[in-house]
Amino acid sequence: MKIFSLQTLVLGLVIAAAQVSAAGFDCAKAQSWVEKTICADPALSRLDDALTRSYRAALRKTSKAAALRASQRDWLSNQRDTCSTSDCLISLYRTRLEQLEQVTTDDQVDAGISGQYSRRVDGQPDQNSADIRIRSLGDGTVQVDGNAVLALQTGAGLNARTGSFEGTATLDGKLIDFAEGGAYGCRLMIRLAQNAISVSDDNGQCGGLNVTFNGHYRKVPD
Repeated sequence: MKIFSLQTLVLGLVIAAAQVSAAGFDCAKAQSWVEKTICADPALSRLDDALTRSYRAALRKTSKAAALRASQRDWLSNQRDTCSTSDCLISLYRTRLEQLEQVTTDDQVDAGISGQYSRRVDGQPDQNSADIRIRSLGDGTVQVDGNAVLALQTGAGLNARTGSFEGTATLDGKLIDFAEGGAYGCRLMIRLAQNAISVSDDNGQCGGLNVTFNGHYRKVPD
C-alpha cells in the first residue's frame, strides 16, 4: 500500500483548487489591478476562463473573425479594464458572455436566411399573394425585395392593386428593420425564424391602397 505524505496531499489540493478557479490567462504574469483581482477571486477566475473558451469557440464558428477580434480588443480596453470593483467586473463578464454566445447564433442565422418566402394563411398560400426575397451580403447586411397583390372583386370583374419594395437593411439579431426612401417610403419589420419570417409594422406606403406585406411567410424550398 502506498503512503502519501501530508505535504503531497496539501500540494495536490492546492493544484486542484487552482485548476478549478484558473483564469483564462497566466496569473503569474498578472500586472494590472484588473488582472490581479481576477486571479485572486475564484468567481472572477471562472468567468474569465469561461469567457476565453466562449471567445475561442465563437472565433472558430463565425465568418467575421476580424470584426470579432476587434470587438474583443475594444471590450478589454474600454470596458473591462476601466472597472475599479469586483462587482463591475462580474457584471461586464456576464454581459460579454451573452454577447459572445449571440455572435455565433447571429452568424448561423445570417448564413441560413437567404431565399424566397411566400405568405401563408392557415398553412395555405394567401389568395392576396406576397413574396419576399432575402439575400445575405455576408457582413450583417441583407438585400431585401418584395412584391404583393391585393385581389379586388368589382362590378367590372376581378381587379388588383400591387405593392413592391427593394433595398438593403441591417440584420440585427433576428430582426430586419427595413426602410425605403424618405418619410413617405416603405417601412416594415421582418422577424426571422427557422425557415420562416413574420412581417409587421407595414406603414401603408409599400403599395396601393390597403396593400400590405404584414403576415406570416414560409421559406420556399430551393
